[in-house]
Amino acid sequence: MTKQKTFRRNPAVTETDIDDEIFLVEPVSEEVFDMDTVSACLVPKFWAVSD
Repeated sequence: MTKQKTFRRNPAVTETDIDDEIFLVEPVSEEVFDMDTVSACLVPKFWAVSD
């Protein structure tokens, strides 16, 4: 049986909305992730479950 992957929100990562686009920002590494339409819809739902 394969082990199921689980994901946990990194509390340091913030969500920023700019001109109807959603970006995730990791402040330590200063990485910015541009969310596509599907990711922008799914990420907040996963965060709500993991909080």
